[in-house]
Amino acid sequence: MGVDEIKDLTIRELSSTLGSDIEKRDMKWDKYIGVNLLKPKRITELVRVLKKIGYAQPVLITAVDKPSDGVIELVYKFNRIDSKVMTWVYVNVDRENPRIPSITPLWRAAFPHEIEAYDLMGVVFDNIPDLRHVFLPWDWNQGFPLRKDWDPNEAKKYPWWEKTREFYDPFIIPSDESDDIYYVSIGPQHPAVHGSFRLILKMKGDTILEAWPDFGWVHRGIEKLAESKTFDQIIVYTDRLCYGSSISWNLTYSLAVEDLLGIEVPERSLWFRVILVEMQRIVSHLLWLSALMADLGTYHSMFLYPIREREKFLDLFEKASGARLTYSYIKIGGVGIFKHAEDIPDNWFNELKDVLTDFKQRVKEYLDMTEASESFHIRTKNVGVIRGKAAIEAGATGPVLRAAGIKYDVRKIDPYLVYDQLDFEIPVGKRGDVYDRWWVRINEMLQSVRIIEQAIEEMPKQGPLRTKVPPIKMRGTGEGIGRTEDPRGEAIIYIVGDGKNMPYRIHIRSPTYINLSLLHFLLRKAKFADIAAIIGSLDPCMAEVDR
Repeated sequence: MGVDEIKDLTIRELSSTLGSDIEKRDMKWDKYIGVNLLKPKRITELVRVLKKIGYAQPVLITAVDKPSDGVIELVYKFNRIDSKVMTWVYVNVDRENPRIPSITPLWRAAFPHEIEAYDLMGVVFDNIPDLRHVFLPWDWNQGFPLRKDWDPNEAKKYPWWEKTREFYDPFIIPSDESDDIYYVSIGPQHPAVHGSFRLILKMKGDTILEAWPDFGWVHRGIEKLAESKTFDQIIVYTDRLCYGSSISWNLTYSLAVEDLLGIEVPERSLWFRVILVEMQRIVSHLLWLSALMADLGTYHSMFLYPIREREKFLDLFEKASGARLTYSYIKIGGVGIFKHAEDIPDNWFNELKDVLTDFKQRVKEYLDMTEASESFHIRTKNVGVIRGKAAIEAGATGPVLRAAGIKYDVRKIDPYLVYDQLDFEIPVGKRGDVYDRWWVRINEMLQSVRIIEQAIEEMPKQGPLRTKVPPIKMRGTGEGIGRTEDPRGEAIIYIVGDGKNMPYRIHIRSPTYINLSLLHFLLRKAKFADIAAIIGSLDPCMAEVDR
């Protein structure tokens, strides 16, 4: 179906089921549908309709505090696998008693989004299987940090030091468990979990019966900090969302602000942005490849070789932006600071072509050291399996979803920049195991090379790389969204503006946070020895999770 057909079908089916309890909302995007749900208790009926007519996931659920209206506005975004159409649902709940039925029993992908809205905004989701804090301590009782009237001094009242010193564990092991059932806590400082998060396991022998990921050990608060920073100042925070994909987050944020403010970006900048983010995809996947090989053990050469190629790309980033890790190079309105907004170093593109030519040969070395190894196949095939509809239902995106056999990529389904003018393929796996997640990323790097080579040839040779935006125009009212295919999956930054030069609310959809939530399924009945391989295959970036 085309965009208009899907939109007509959606409105018709929702109106037929919900009648006067739903009203169409004017949207500035032709590809998105907006509806106001007037009775929160009917959210499950609405969700059943969307699911029946082909919507795939609640790709984002967040909340906006509106104390002057006495409400908290919940915003749901539902995507499709076959179209760029998304349906946005807006629901107001009473601020003093914010309750709404959970949609997790109908759509498991909603779970991480709902507990985040409870954790930071205090919205209670009735009938959710496990309502708890996710980033804050499990016994937190100091208010909800993303509400507008929350006093940060409340955080000082929590006994952080005592809890840390005692290694606080909120789990109580039931006394009626059999003697051969035991619990294991891994992390929050453990190399197998790729950063600061804790994994709690219920074990029988060396078999995992249940697994609970426990986040919130980094305490970053970028969404809260952004509410007191100007749009330009926030750029440096997006760098730090994930050091493995800094440029990608620069882009996602810039697209959201440009959408909110109505800023046009020069054509030359669109092409250059594609080159930069595809370079970043390669750099990110190389870092993942190195880490995964170390997770599997006895692959020390394969730890070093991808790092070798990564350095060559970092050299190019440094020549262009002056930085090697956190770039702040993609800006609102284009690329670069104004002093150098038309300046790409001499011979930079020729050097990039040479690096790409060399890289294609190096990938063959990676394959020689992995595909030829029997132990590599034993450690990766039929390990950590999630495939097909189960992966969609659980909320997977990015390489994890594509490895599960689902051909979904935001660059294809909802093209941004100039991706609709480029020829590239979407690698898709079959089994949805560790091996397929490895295979998909290997081939994605080769496709990124293909994209960059085309963009170099098609990019205008002259022209500005950035539009100058006067301070008076750096103020926005309404909504803005940036939606991209980050190296780790679907990334979204959603901004609400109230006419100031800083956001009223900003929400960041972290693909890592959602993908790590899959561990509850991936680790069930897995062997203890496979934990590092399974977690490593998800390519986690914990700085992005605890945003």
